[in-house]
Amino acid sequence: MRKEKFNRLFDFAKKSKIKAGEGREEGLYPFYTSSPVLSKRIDRWQIDEKALVFGTGGKPSIHFAEEKFSTSTDCIIAVKKGNENFNIKYVYYYLFGNIHILERGFKGAGLKHISKKYIKGIEIHLPDLQTQNKIVAVLDKASALLQKREQSLQLLDELLRAQFLEMFGDPVLNPKGWEKKPISTYCKIITGNTPPRSEKSNYDENYMEWIKTNNILEEAIYPSQAEEYLSELGSRKGRIVDKCSVLMACIAGSLSSIGRVALCNRVVAINQQINAIVAKRKYNPIFLYFLLKYSRKYIQSFASKGMKKIITKGELRKIEFIVPPGADQNAFSELFKKLGKLRGSIEEGRLEVEKLFNSLLQRAFNGQLNFDEDTALNTLLAAIDLEKEENDLRDISFVYLRRLLERLNEQAFEDMEQYQKAKHAALQLIKEGKVMQQYEGDKARIKLEMT
Repeated sequence: MRKEKFNRLFDFAKKSKIKAGEGREEGLYPFYTSSPVLSKRIDRWQIDEKALVFGTGGKPSIHFAEEKFSTSTDCIIAVKKGNENFNIKYVYYYLFGNIHILERGFKGAGLKHISKKYIKGIEIHLPDLQTQNKIVAVLDKASALLQKREQSLQLLDELLRAQFLEMFGDPVLNPKGWEKKPISTYCKIITGNTPPRSEKSNYDENYMEWIKTNNILEEAIYPSQAEEYLSELGSRKGRIVDKCSVLMACIAGSLSSIGRVALCNRVVAINQQINAIVAKRKYNPIFLYFLLKYSRKYIQSFASKGMKKIITKGELRKIEFIVPPGADQNAFSELFKKLGKLRGSIEEGRLEVEKLFNSLLQRAFNGQLNFDEDTALNTLLAAIDLEKEENDLRDISFVYLRRLLERLNEQAFEDMEQYQKAKHAALQLIKEGKVMQQYEGDKARIKLEMT
């Protein structure tokens, strides 16, 4: 295995002049920002070749781009040097799987940043090209499985949004003419705080979650697990909110972060950058969450115009929202609960695939590059769609065909679904002429062999 400095393998593209706020929900091309999640689009492109995209501010992020794309000003773009023979996506997975390498490069007071100089000096461990390609093939399959689960969750979210708009109309334009009232009319608003840090006894690892704005994620309904906890003493000085409160990010460095919401599914403490909105009457808490979620741009219009974007508690209290009849709100809430069961099942599957993907990353880059063949083959089998007559089996037929046939002949599979997918793959490979059936008279059975 050879080791190469990053700048030996890559050149850097010209820095973008497009601001992050110019990204939209729809557009012709992907638009990368410093966020670890690609959620923006734009109608103009800057780069038309495979590239690595690094977010420079906040926390480490890296993306692999292989179609026309653009980035915001807070990104660094690296493109492969023409005379170097390596798989660029291998380097992406290497850094993604060793994200601590990028974490070490974030320096500075306040909002930390990573520099191009630091990235240039990163040492990449490169096995031979065949091994690189093998690792990329398996990780691509696991990544594709993960993306399918995530797409299923997105489709459910889109269904909920469509149902909301059908029942209530656009909550800002209010085409159905619902009553509108300031949110403080029917809700209590609680602003979080930070118990004194000078008193270490206020903080404890096990007592009370202390939720911050980075726990309010666009792609998640509920707040993520807190990284920091308050002690029993600290919780008495903090601001505690109950289940069914809606948590809103009201202080942020950029306007795009203002108005993010999460539906609280447990008792937590919140910091001063969050306002909790607690329905007292007239609002179903689940309906309230989606009302605020789909009114985000409207909410952002009330933010301060300075460098630091803020919606104060006083300003939030004045914002008017629609108040449809309680029966309609409850009907939407019941629909959410029904779909929530399906969503929970899909999310559980997504977490399992995510564990598999992370396990493969660790196996690939912890010095054991020749990771277990069966683990890799299981990943490739999991991606097979039994409804399709033909699947993409190139990675199996090129690298893992021998092991697939051994396991079929031995019927060595973890469960019936895995066995059915293996048989499905074998039948396709027989049609393609890559596998043949041989009759073993002494054992009175059919054995599969490579042609």
